[in-house]
Order: sequence, then structure tokens, then C-alpha cells
Amino acid sequence: MLRLENVLCLDFEASGLGRSSYPIEVAVVDCSTTASTSWLIRPTDDWLKKGLWSEESAAVHQIALSDLLAHGMPVARVARELADCCRGKIVLCDGGGYDRQWLAQLFASADERPAFTLSDFNRYARELARRSRRDPAAAVATAESEALSRFPTVHRASADARRLAETLRLLVGYP
Repeated sequence: MLRLENVLCLDFEASGLGRSSYPIEVAVVDCSTTASTSWLIRPTDDWLKKGLWSEESAAVHQIALSDLLAHGMPVARVARELADCCRGKIVLCDGGGYDRQWLAQLFASADERPAFTLSDFNRYARELARRSRRDPAAAVATAESEALSRFPTVHRASADARRLAETLRLLVGYP
């Protein structure tokens, strides 16, 4: 059986889509243990002044700006804890440029640099399927469908990262 030790899935939720949006929630899930850690991110003053807050996005992820201001953690703390969690791991995301943008923005606002890089979830999943001698497109589609049926909540960072991790677990035959 292929192993998933040292592999994490990461997902962000954001204030909207576009260059002026900012990260509001991030989560990582350990693919081998399914342990999950998530953070609500308190927007910086700069983000609030210059950034985009989309009511449409808020309706999708169900995170109110007032909740972030009351319960969100400072960006420096989130960046530090996220870096500690991800250091030395393979960190996968499926949001491509958006996730990279929000990761860079989070760390820049904390005056830090990430101690890890984001890798492409879809590429990694296809490679796992190839290694198990299955058609990558069909195997990944089947695993994604099953993972979605097991974890149907969408557009929250922890749930989305958990579904990504479950997809990989299904591909490698974890129970």
C-alpha cells in the first residue's frame, strides 16, 4: 500500500475572489491520521481598508466579517502556527493560484516567509493513481465522488481539506 505520512491537505476560504481578496480561514488535514487544524483569521486593518469583502462569498462560506473580528486570530499567530504545522511536509492544495496568493498574503502581512511550499493536489492524486496502476482520471474521479459523499459540507476550509485528504486515502486504500 502507498503511504501518506508527511502529506497534508490545505484549504483557504477568502473574503472574495480576485486580487484584493484576503484569506479569512485556513485549515490543514494530515492525510495519514485525518487530524485537522483550522484557524479563523482576523483581517488586518490594511485588508479592511483596501481589500475586497464580498457578501456573495460570505453567503457561500457562512463566515461573517463580525465573526472574524470577534473570533479571528491575528495573522502573525496564524502564520506561525501554520508554518509549524506544515514544516517538512508535503502540503497539497487544489486552489492553485488563489491558495498561493492567500498564503503569500498571510505571511507577508505577518512579516514572515512560509517554511513550506504548496504543491498541486490534482497532480499528486493522479500520480498516486498511476503508481497503483489505475487510470488516473477515472480513479481520481471515483475517489473524489466517494469523498464528497462522505463529507458533503463544502466551502469551509476544514471540510474542504478533509475531503481532499479522504480522496487521497481512498486512492491508496486507507480504511
